[in-house]
Amino acid sequence: MDGNPAPLQLSPEAMRDLGHAVVDDIVAHFAELPDKPVTNRAGRAALDALLQEPLPEQGADPQAVLQTVREAVMGNIMHPDHPRFFAFVPGPSNFVGAMGDALAAGFNVFAGT
Repeated sequence: MDGNPAPLQLSPEAMRDLGHAVVDDIVAHFAELPDKPVTNRAGRAALDALLQEPLPEQGADPQAVLQTVREAVMGNIMHPDHPRFFAFVPGPSNFVGAMGDALAAGFNVFAGT
């Protein structure tokens, strides 16, 4: 970045690029899920090292933030949607549900109306 704060609103092209990257990640998750371990756990110290940093004073490139999420967060989660997960399933996920959630969040749907 050139030192200017990142805008809070993205251009339509940047929104499409980020959206496509997220959808690609979700598709890869569902395609690769049977071959992944049911859970990955990093210890507290390892997660602190990945995620404890001062709050930024300026915005960051959303693609860079997405990369951090891929590496630091998504690699250290339990997969209740995994075919070999035999415990309580709070909400089994699938691609259609993920897209429904994206629509509801994107349109800021308020169920009270």
